[in-house]
Amino acid sequence: MDIKAAVERLEHSTEFSRWKKQHPNSFFADAFMIFDDAGKTHWQLGYYDAASKKITVFVMEDVILVKQPGDVFKKENDAVLKVDLDKVALDSGEALKKVREVCILEYPAEKVVKTIFILQHIKEGLVWNITNITESLKTINMKIDAGTGKVVGHKLVSLFEFRKK
Repeated sequence: MDIKAAVERLEHSTEFSRWKKQHPNSFFADAFMIFDDAGKTHWQLGYYDAASKKITVFVMEDVILVKQPGDVFKKENDAVLKVDLDKVALDSGEALKKVREVCILEYPAEKVVKTIFILQHIKEGLVWNITNITESLKTINMKIDAGTGKVVGHKLVSLFEFRKK
């Protein structure tokens, strides 16, 4: 399901309407999905409430699941910014094609087994922040401007380097 369709489905649901009454100043902050050879998981849509500094995630399965509000994964001084879907011109399918093209050109020896999509508004702008996990236990992280489709950056990192930090 396209991200815009998933958000529209959520925001027209009774689950969301009930929740929004309790969190009137909350806003759409991110979308998350894992894609692998077996197929897609469902979108997980995060809505941030600045008053509580918590994020509530809605899992878009056949029935919409509402998770308990949780802490936001960010650096202490970073702000949580609103995702404006009107500025998203590149959908997840187009982003996946672009990622695959870059991987073939730049990282031909790496076989991708899982792809993690995050749509978020960060300091680089409104981006698809996409992480590929490879058979050789490396990650290929790529940021693509969600409005223009331009690749903002990409890098290959061994998963073992994360353990060192």
